[in-house]
Amino acid sequence: MEETITERKDGRDDSNEDERTIFNLKQLFGKIGKIECIRLRSCIPVNPKLPQRLVIIKKAESTHVNAYIRFVSKESVDKALELNGTQMQEHHLFVDRCIKRRQYDKKRAVFLGNLAFDIGEEEIYAHFTDCGEIDRIRVVRDRHNYIGKGFGFVVFKARIIFSWFSIEAERQFIEKSKNQSNKNREEK
Repeated sequence: MEETITERKDGRDDSNEDERTIFNLKQLFGKIGKIECIRLRSCIPVNPKLPQRLVIIKKAESTHVNAYIRFVSKESVDKALELNGTQMQEHHLFVDRCIKRRQYDKKRAVFLGNLAFDIGEEEIYAHFTDCGEIDRIRVVRDRHNYIGKGFGFVVFKARIIFSWFSIEAERQFIEKSKNQSNKNREEK
């Protein structure tokens, strides 16, 4: 019998744990290999005063979540890396190995400054997808409330030579995101 992530090794029964489990990730990555565990981290609460555990249970978060999937075999990790950039439920997945520090080719990375604090990765993805295939996007966020710090990075799969037009398009995107953020604050 295949062990699921809701079966506990210590024998405790948590009957409502299925309601709090992301089965879509298990379905997608379970095709690759047997999953030992899935952990959800960095759930951004709509209300920053909510505890992170309650945010996950009540699904009171925005669209940004980090999930750590541990496979039983090392070979499954290599297959999982091939899913980088795939789309699931209208969101792009960025799949990477869990290592301490990653070094990227600086000629593939673009620094984004002066971003709106509430900007999401999907907005950035939609804007930069015409510039080339995107390897990953990182919006740097505060570790306590997960609100953006106003800067981030886009890493492309191949080296990109940006023309003046591309830089101007990036500037317009940043201005647009800041204006949208200001409108959202005024509405609240």
